[in-house]
Amino acid sequence: MNQLVLRKPLERATFSFVVNTLVRSIKHRLYLAAYVGVGFALAAFGILEVFVHTVRRDFSTVLLQPNEALLAIPLILSFFLLSGMRVVFTVPAELRANWVFQLAEDESWLDCCSGARKAMVMPALSLLFLLYPLYAVLWGWLVAFQHFIFCLLLSLILLQLLLMNFRKVPFTCSYQPGKAYITVLGVFYWLAFTTYAYTMATLERWLLKDGVRCIVFFVFALAVFGGLILWRKTTSMEGLGLIYEDEPNPDVQTLGLGT
Repeated sequence: MNQLVLRKPLERATFSFVVNTLVRSIKHRLYLAAYVGVGFALAAFGILEVFVHTVRRDFSTVLLQPNEALLAIPLILSFFLLSGMRVVFTVPAELRANWVFQLAEDESWLDCCSGARKAMVMPALSLLFLLYPLYAVLWGWLVAFQHFIFCLLLSLILLQLLLMNFRKVPFTCSYQPGKAYITVLGVFYWLAFTTYAYTMATLERWLLKDGVRCIVFFVFALAVFGGLILWRKTTSMEGLGLIYEDEPNPDVQTLGLGT
């Protein structure tokens, strides 16, 4: 894994730091478990819906054919897993100890952000691998593989969007909860979730009816993913550095009308 995935020292250090913190910190495990728990609850509603329709209809027509409820399960879980990890990254583990990271920082700080991204990719990828045998038994290996690639591409795109302008080592920056507009963020996240999970599941069911549609979508999704990576690399300024202190909103805000 170090030779193929975590080839740079700062990537390996950040990846290990994220994993060890999540394993050892009860606070961060609880925060992440709350997000993942909501995802499992919503996925369970989808499974119950499938069983309700199975009672009313023939078993083979419900479970043995791709439907929105089953297609949405990995999307629901990956959304709450990735967004939950993004949230817990902002909660400091031991703020007084971040001087170690500040002293060790150099011009290759972007590798730390890369390690954080890979730490988010691994659990999402593991989730898709665990669900693949189930879909292969239900729908065959080809449809299951198309579903795996579809969910993987969406997860990678979501990860890039969640970590846009992310310039922190996870768990090392102070947190200012008052800066977040809860109502606005709640509406935004709900719209993003319904689009990512349920709308994409409906789209995928339509795509699976024709192999050409799947190929066209995969090419388009790869182009979007590559564009996000290119945008991140071109907009990241070398003169910037990692953030260790989240600035609070000023007590007095001016209108900026001065000349």
